[in-house]
Amino acid sequence: MTTNVDPDSLIWLDGRNYGRKGGTGVATYATALADALVAMNMPPSILLEQEEPARSSGRTTPLPLLRALHARPTVRRLGPTSLLSRDLYRSAHVHFGLRRRFMPLRTPHPPRMIHWTYPLPLHLEGALNITTIHDLIPLTHPHLTGIDSKRFRRLINEAVTRADAIITVSETVRRQIIERLGTSPDKITNLSQPVEFSTDQLTQIAGVPPIAADGAFIFVGRIEARKNIDRLLKAHARSRTRTPLILIGPDGDDAPDLSSRAPTSTVIRIPWIDRIGLLRTLMGAKALLFPSLAEGFGLPILEAMALGTPVMTSRGGATEEIGGDAALLVDPYDIDAMADAIARLDTPTKDGGLPRSLIAKGHARRRAFSRENFRNALGTFYRQIGFDRDAGQ
Repeated sequence: MTTNVDPDSLIWLDGRNYGRKGGTGVATYATALADALVAMNMPPSILLEQEEPARSSGRTTPLPLLRALHARPTVRRLGPTSLLSRDLYRSAHVHFGLRRRFMPLRTPHPPRMIHWTYPLPLHLEGALNITTIHDLIPLTHPHLTGIDSKRFRRLINEAVTRADAIITVSETVRRQIIERLGTSPDKITNLSQPVEFSTDQLTQIAGVPPIAADGAFIFVGRIEARKNIDRLLKAHARSRTRTPLILIGPDGDDAPDLSSRAPTSTVIRIPWIDRIGLLRTLMGAKALLFPSLAEGFGLPILEAMALGTPVMTSRGGATEEIGGDAALLVDPYDIDAMADAIARLDTPTKDGGLPRSLIAKGHARRRAFSRENFRNALGTFYRQIGFDRDAGQ
């Protein structure tokens, strides 16, 4: 695959998830990484994709398949910090499915480095290839995802082999990569993920009308088995609380029945909400209830803490790693334990008790995930892999 790009790029970022609507953890990470590079005076060029309609053009073989097998799409510059390629990521996935190897990306003037912000079956020749792996859930919990675990393993194995270095967002995932894939610890660095709101952002969030009444319990994320929604609904009912539970997020392929499990349990469903509306609702919540069964990071945990909202989340794995002692930890398989935690958050003592303690600890906890700490960690990582922005190729 040949490209023709001007020679003044230092770092590229794939645009597969960059700026994607819905505010997924990966999209938030990609934006945070780009912002960090700008602050470090290394503004990246974002490699965007122009998706073409899946049509056959008079042939029995669809165009994406033909492009993956034969075509050599080009990359063109849209502006100082953006690039565009037609069907790049879709063609790469088709190529990998057919040939079981990454699609090579070649250019006469490669950047010094490319960050693949999510494992993609592409390798940019002539540049340092840095891949971020956010989780191994299709391998660690294959029953909780519709992703083909065999294909995922092939993709991750190839990504780890081809990359010059691997970044991940938690020590939990770093250990899993080492143990399950046999990867050298020296090749994998946990940079975590920054979660921070400026004073102006907090003021803006607070000024938005709430989507639902303040003081509710809320869950944020895709409505699917991995997020443990069925047990959460049962625990909410069993707690006997009259505080509503608001479920915010799109339906997954295995979304459970979302009806309340008791007459006293009020469940409100909000399938979609814009980013600032989501943060405003989270800011006004009584607590975030996030008893997920498997995560690579757990972005809502830190967002809630940064907004002054208490958090209940799962003991073990990345959720405990991220929440630490600033979250109320529960066994996500124990409905009674979750019900007890909800009741404790719902009936604080006169002086604020548990919620007030969690809020204070949450504010302290989120400082470890500041943008400055992330930039410092990123700079250290670059030095470790020998990346010098002022050196020649």
